[in-house]
Amino acid sequence: MSDFELPQRKPASKAAATLPKDKLPPSPPVSVTPTEEATEKDKPETKYDQETLMRIFDEIIFSGEYSEDVTIKNRLKVRFRTRTAEEIEDISRIVDAAQANWQSTVNEKRSLLNLQYALTSFQGTDLRSLKTEDRSKYIRKLPGPVIGALLVALGRFDEKVFIACQEGEENF
Repeated sequence: MSDFELPQRKPASKAAATLPKDKLPPSPPVSVTPTEEATEKDKPETKYDQETLMRIFDEIIFSGEYSEDVTIKNRLKVRFRTRTAEEIEDISRIVDAAQANWQSTVNEKRSLLNLQYALTSFQGTDLRSLKTEDRSKYIRKLPGPVIGALLVALGRFDEKVFIACQEGEENF
């Protein structure tokens, strides 16, 4: 079987495959739409306290940006910031112009560009003062495993910002 073929579905058991439909056990009910009666306890647990999330949201609303110092593996000190709408458009424009042949190439390019725009400090080096092309060169020279660790940390940062914006929207 190649990577592009879907596996064929096999019956759960020979008995189930041979039973008439009226003799099969009933399947449990499945809810497709969320109910209006969701309560506070139904919300997913978050690893961030309400005060932190509201501080992040306020900083984004009133300062236009949120940035945070992050330490990776107790050794690598970096600083991330949120991207502007203009930067997000730039990233999309650059990815569209890349004419990539593979989806993985598009994902890689988008990830590196997000890192390029979000990373403002790396081990004490201020990257904000660098031109876009120079920042890109700096990041492309970093070792692959370091890039991987940075992308994981950036994902966590973006998730935290996303959760803060959801929380802030509910309480705004």
